[in-house]
Amino acid sequence: MPEVQEEYATKLRPWGQFLQLIHTPLAKRVEEANAATSKLARDPSVVRKAALRRVDPRHRGNSVVVMGETTLEFGIYQGQTFRWDLENATG
Repeated sequence: MPEVQEEYATKLRPWGQFLQLIHTPLAKRVEEANAATSKLARDPSVVRKAALRRVDPRHRGNSVVVMGETTLEFGIYQGQTFRWDLENATG
């Protein structure tokens, strides 16, 4: 298994009796960059076509894989994929 760079690894932090997921430094930078800008959401068909282009042709029939490559069209992580969000901003 390849080693994950420190900056991109989601961390668990003790919080009382529970573990708490925290954002990666990369997620914090994207959040700060997107806070100053606002873009209009794209048409859903355009977003889906872009997601399908990013998915390996063998997996295009798998809706979960396609949804993971779909970009967020609003919010602080606008422009990032759902997979990226899960990997970097799970907290």
